[in-house]
Amino acid sequence: MRIPASALLLALMALSPAAEAASKSTMPALLEHARYVALGYDLGDGFVSADRIALVAAETLPDERRAIEAIRNDLEKWGRYIVTDHPQDAEILIVVRVGRRGGFEITSGRGSPIDSRGEGTGRVVSTRTIGGSLSSNDDRVDVYEARGGRPGIRLWSGAVVGGMTGTPPRLYKSFREEVEAATKKP
Repeated sequence: MRIPASALLLALMALSPAAEAASKSTMPALLEHARYVALGYDLGDGFVSADRIALVAAETLPDERRAIEAIRNDLEKWGRYIVTDHPQDAEILIVVRVGRRGGFEITSGRGSPIDSRGEGTGRVVSTRTIGGSLSSNDDRVDVYEARGGRPGIRLWSGAVVGGMTGTPPRLYKSFREEVEAATKKP
């Protein structure tokens, strides 16, 4: 079966604008239309919102806390999203994690005391755990769809060594620039 060249040319011309539009539209619609955002930390084993920092302060790094504050300040100046301290009210979550090179955990304890029969009581007198995290060396900023205050589908992600440098952090700036570019398209 032969297809006339003119019909083939017309079909390719019709498909070209659709394919071009599809390739340019890589920004998820939720990022373009969302109003409320919450900020938080990726602790490696789960998300903790920035409003609960007191509970996880030992597990976050000063650079992470500085990055969250810088992102909050920039979001408020930008005006595109409204920052909420309640993740359950947010449509999207912006999550940060500073790269970590390795991890360790050391637990020590003083054993069980001896009872009157000369046997251990099985009771531990005291223990102490000191630890660190194991992760990628890359700093990360991830943006998720918020589902009941927890991360849902990842909508945007950036990872690079030194990504938390700058005020606001350069990874967050990349996210902001991509959102701005996507919303300027006709």
